Amino acid sequence: MADAHFSEYILTHYPHPTSSSSTSYPCAFPNCSKILNSGALRVKHLGSVHNQVDLCMAMPRLVEKAKEAAENSTDMKKQDLSQEAREVCLKIQTVSLVRLAQSEQLRSLP
Repeated sequence: MADAHFSEYILTHYPHPTSSSSTSYPCAFPNCSKILNSGALRVKHLGSVHNQVDLCMAMPRLVEKAKEAAENSTDMKKQDLSQEAREVCLKIQTVSLVRLAQSEQLRSLP
């Protein structure tokens, strides 16, 4: 998971090779001939197998930046959930009001 936090740094130093296709991503780390199925898997491979995440973890500035990004992402998810909860409540209230109006109409029938 840490490779996701440092993917920008990893890709800056090891960009996807121009020979990459949508299903073939060569590692391109010195002396590594591994070919991965996606860009995300390539970043994960570079991070874990070639210790790029460990290198990033040794840089306090990068670690702080990753923490801030993770916190911002969590805050945005909470905001999205809050908005979704408000929308669901509004729908429930609307349905309740419609049902109440329908039941009032039924009671007023002879």
